[in-house]
Amino acid sequence: MRIVKMSYVGAFIDQRPKSALDTLSSRLRRAKHLNDELADYFRERANIEEAYARQLTKLSAKKNNPHGR
Repeated sequence: MRIVKMSYVGAFIDQRPKSALDTLSSRLRRAKHLNDELADYFRERANIEEAYARQLTKLSAKKNNPHGR
């Protein structure tokens, strides 16, 4: 399969205005969906890393104070 690279305008030149708008709207919806998925992924990863950091801090406090004082 060969990928043909064309200009942005070239991608719509042969389409009627309504068809071009539908194509563009569809691409924007897919891009928004992907961006939302990535934002959710990074938000969840940040939460996991924050919990991990809290656990390490707790462990460090125990190690530095073995008698619980």
